[in-house]
Amino acid sequence: MRESNRVFIFLTLAVITGILFMLGYNDTSLSLMMTSTLLMFVITLAYSLSYGNKMIIFSAFLVCFFTFVLGSWGVNFIIGEPWGNEFDRTTKKHVLLCVYLSIASIFIGAMMGNIKSEKKQSALDLKAYQQENAKFEGTIRVLLYVTMIFSAIDIVDRVMFVMKNSYIDLYTGEKTSMPYMVQKLSACSTFLFFSYLSILPEKKKAKRPIFLYLALHIFSILAGSRGEGVKSAIMVFAYCLFRNSTDEDKWVKKKHIIVLCIAAPISIVLLSLWNFWRSGMTAQYFGFWNEFINFFTTQGGSIKIIGYEKQLHNLLPDTNISYTFGPIINWYKYGFIGNIISDTKP
Repeated sequence: MRESNRVFIFLTLAVITGILFMLGYNDTSLSLMMTSTLLMFVITLAYSLSYGNKMIIFSAFLVCFFTFVLGSWGVNFIIGEPWGNEFDRTTKKHVLLCVYLSIASIFIGAMMGNIKSEKKQSALDLKAYQQENAKFEGTIRVLLYVTMIFSAIDIVDRVMFVMKNSYIDLYTGEKTSMPYMVQKLSACSTFLFFSYLSILPEKKKAKRPIFLYLALHIFSILAGSRGEGVKSAIMVFAYCLFRNSTDEDKWVKKKHIIVLCIAAPISIVLLSLWNFWRSGMTAQYFGFWNEFINFFTTQGGSIKIIGYEKQLHNLLPDTNISYTFGPIINWYKYGFIGNIISDTKP
């Protein structure tokens, strides 16, 4: 498909969803607003997939967005179940507006990025890029292995804490026993892992780092956090698909896709059952389809944060901190520097 035709088709569809959303917003038709939001998401995902492996990382991001943000309300809406009952109509209207604008902005940004890249005359010479960065491969790999040791220690500490206490206590009352440097080195492992992948290492050299990274984050599920394992698996699979377009030796073959298609639904059901266990309840099996649906309705709870912020806005403290620079300000105020200068505590 020609790029101009692709842009015209998807942009027209996006404008239609925008018109439908505004009609629903003016009439406070929550069903029309939700339908428009889901259509906007489908259009954005279809646009990404139309480029194949070129935008596979962006497609993986959209899958994560649906899983952790839109999935809870979206899946319940699709199957005809109540959604967002903890909020009033005004709050749900606000939440849907925020989510729709987020998806629309992502879509416009992706489209503008592709239009800009199409205008570039020269493409990246992948072979030259790999050769240029090969000198860093060994160093980054060693640093990655070192930080993975600390990451493993941190994960084991969290798993042991959950086994002795509960998953809820991990977020409400946990005081980690890990030294400060162990925590920071553990946090570096993910950064180094993706830095390592960014230099496009050879398949045989990348196998072990990828396996260890996945093993660590899947093991972290024992601490109750399903999100880490899910995000890691999605991003690694997307990266391997991306490498199909850069290497002659395919990273993901048809047999791998077949195995994934079989394993993915089973894994989702198991993660759904795991949700009962981590909450201290006895796991109950309600059927394969119901557990599959339950995974999305329980995992996609991030959308509720927008609703609670709107509904409890008058009760929340006014921090007077910029949304953009707030994390930087807090890091200087309550982080390592703040502890030294003014003895502030997190």
